[in-house]
Amino acid sequence: MFYLLLLSLSEQIPFYTAYLIAALAVTIMMTLYSRSLLIGSIGSFVVVALIMFLTRKLDWYGE
Repeated sequence: MFYLLLLSLSEQIPFYTAYLIAALAVTIMMTLYSRSLLIGSIGSFVVVALIMFLTRKLDWYGE
């Protein structure tokens, strides 16, 4: 992705500017992608922890 973006940008603007833009774009993309994975993982953890907390005194076997 980086090299494709770098190649297409460097045809239109100076190489160092294209390199900076491509590096920044890929870094932002990876950060946003990682953030969404992290939010999903934290959300799942909170839901499971909440269910465990709410059902800790529930008698599952009816004894």
